[in-house]
Parts: sequence; C-alpha cells; structure tokens
Amino acid sequence: MLDEKDMEIISILKRNARTSVSDIAKRLKISNTAVKKRMEKLEKTGVISGYTAKVNDQILGKKKALLILHVPFENSTVIINSILRSKEDYENVFYRSSSSSYMFYIITAEDKSHRIVEKFKPFVKSTCPITLMEKLL
Repeated sequence: MLDEKDMEIISILKRNARTSVSDIAKRLKISNTAVKKRMEKLEKTGVISGYTAKVNDQILGKKKALLILHVPFENSTVIINSILRSKEDYENVFYRSSSSSYMFYIITAEDKSHRIVEKFKPFVKSTCPITLMEKLL
C-alpha cells in the first residue's frame, strides 16, 4: 500500500527522474535513508519500472508521422497482431471503434511511415499519413 510520502516521491520523479535523493528528502522533510528505502520498495514492487530521458527528436532532426488507418472489423486482428509483434516501429498507437470499423492512430518516425502504410494497405479502407512538424502537447 502506498502512502502520501510514496505518492510525493513518485510525483517528484515523474517531473524530473534526475532529482537527487537529498533533494527529495528535503522536500518531504525525511531522511535520505528513508527516501532510498521507499524508492527501493517502489522499484521492487514494480511501481517504478525505470528511469528515462525525454529526448526532443525535433532538435535531432527526426520527424514524426501520424498515420490514420480506417480498418474494417474483419481486418483489425491483422493490424493489432502486427503492431504487437513490431512494437519498436511504433511510438504510440491509439484506436477508436465504430459499429463497423476501427480507426487506428499511429505515431511513428516519418522514415518508417511509408513502409507501415504499404504493409497495411491490403487491410485498410483508407490511410492518411501526416508529418508532425512540432510538438502538440
């Protein structure tokens, strides 16, 4: 069971995973040892599954693409299975269903988008690739 201090540690680390143990301890008014123990518990239980860096791909010159795929129900399993098998090709995948089809919204690297569109072409009603030029959120 997580208490208020655990939730505050999680909140601090979500904002900046590089926040030092001593800074967290100062903010929470507890010892460094207590923070370390809590973080170890959060890691052991899987609440914290890793630490990562957010990279601005735009500065690196890597463009993103949004693919919108309109897929009939009968072909949706092919798309879903393919996405699950090749997770590294997709940054984010969202979907929405209607009474007769799915709409898949796929965010991927622009250089992978054409290959993905070609792979799914036989299974979709329509596609709409869009290059994302700037960060939306």
